[in-house]
Amino acid sequence: MRIASALLVAALLSGSLYAYAPRQLTLEQKVAASTIVIIGTVESDNLASNTDNSSRRIATIAVEIWLKGKGPGKVKLAHVMDMAEFEPYCCVVGGRYLLFLLDEGDGTYKTAAGMGGAEPISNTAH
Repeated sequence: MRIASALLVAALLSGSLYAYAPRQLTLEQKVAASTIVIIGTVESDNLASNTDNSSRRIATIAVEIWLKGKGPGKVKLAHVMDMAEFEPYCCVVGGRYLLFLLDEGDGTYKTAAGMGGAEPISNTAH
């Protein structure tokens, strides 16, 4: 009886560990949700001039390959460092990423799939 109870408690607790895990999109869903899809290298990542005291950062990405959409040789990726579950694992200066991005309409982009919107290809800075 103790073993059965312990297994039941373990099963109930293990399910709750994933309650706050961000939903992962498939590759097809990421592409469909994106304005642009690129492969690029981070040139810089700086704190934006924020009037609301947020930790919004702007990374400048040198585009190597346009996989979806077209645009300039560089894009600005806005991201916030204090919401890890919603923000991409990005933007190490010198790192290369596959990026699924949405146009913010103000000259910047954000990831279309939260954490899954920036897939590291290589990060020479780590």
